Amino acid sequence: MEPGSSQALDKALLDPYWAGSASVALTVSNTPPIDIKDQVKGLLMYPYGCLEQTTSSAYPLVFIDDEAAKRWGLTPVPREERAKRLDSAFARLAGMQQPKGGYGLWAASSPYEAWLSAYVTGFLQDARDAGFAV
Repeated sequence: MEPGSSQALDKALLDPYWAGSASVALTVSNTPPIDIKDQVKGLLMYPYGCLEQTTSSAYPLVFIDDEAAKRWGLTPVPREERAKRLDSAFARLAGMQQPKGGYGLWAASSPYEAWLSAYVTGFLQDARDAGFAV
């Protein structure tokens, strides 16, 4: 749709519903309707440490450089500090890695978690691609 244009919806869309009990609203935007600043802050300060939580709380450190931090209203974290915090996450993840290469939820002795192993591997690849020592 072009800016300022409108689109009529067929009233028949509401026929299956009780008269007056339903309505339709549509919002279109080029910006996601989430508060990036609060979401990133929440991830960076996440206090727990299972495999997913460790990975998710460290992921923003890979992508949010000074420019991105300023754009989203976050306090920039110097690259050296980001690298230090990522090193801590990498060390924690290493303790959850199993001999065959996969990961357990809380420790290497935990059952293998296929989807989490893929998530961690993607995170480690992204960190490496961003120039961090993995």
